[in-house]
Amino acid sequence: LRVKLFLSHNLAVALAVVTLLVAGGAIAQIFFAAPMARMMAGPGMAGMMGRSGMPVSALDPDVVAAFRAALVETLVSAVALAILVALGVSLVVSGQIVRPLQRMLAATRRIAAGQYAERVPIEPANAGDELGQLATSFNAMAESLEQTEQRRRELIGDVAHELRTPISTLEGYLEGLLDGVVEPSAEV
Repeated sequence: LRVKLFLSHNLAVALAVVTLLVAGGAIAQIFFAAPMARMMAGPGMAGMMGRSGMPVSALDPDVVAAFRAALVETLVSAVALAILVALGVSLVVSGQIVRPLQRMLAATRRIAAGQYAERVPIEPANAGDELGQLATSFNAMAESLEQTEQRRRELIGDVAHELRTPISTLEGYLEGLLDGVVEPSAEV
């Protein structure tokens, strides 16, 4: 379960990264082109000549290429950092989900082996969620099993005690018959 949770979290991060890279590259160029065109055509840039000796009326392809390179480097760095953070968070979250389940699994094995006093601790972080509810239900089940086992032992003890008296009486009569102390009769 831990591996599945870990992989699902990181799949979500991977999809977010791809979306970020694709959308960021497409949208950023749109938002970059208009202000750069206004800046290049502004009063401070009036009369500025491009490399070909002609006035700059559109964005220089070198500027756009430099912008794209800077954007890609920034996004790749941000994505790398986001992936590291996501890996760490994913490990912590999957551990907090799996650890209580592993404790419950171990407790179920002990109960199956006859240790009915076994209980699962309920972590404060999980007290109100599904894991806390599962632990509470598990503990109630274990309590019920322990009480049932106690009642079973008491019943067996009571039945054994109640059967000892008549069996002891019969055993005495049989020994008396075998030893010849008691005379056989039709009543007995």
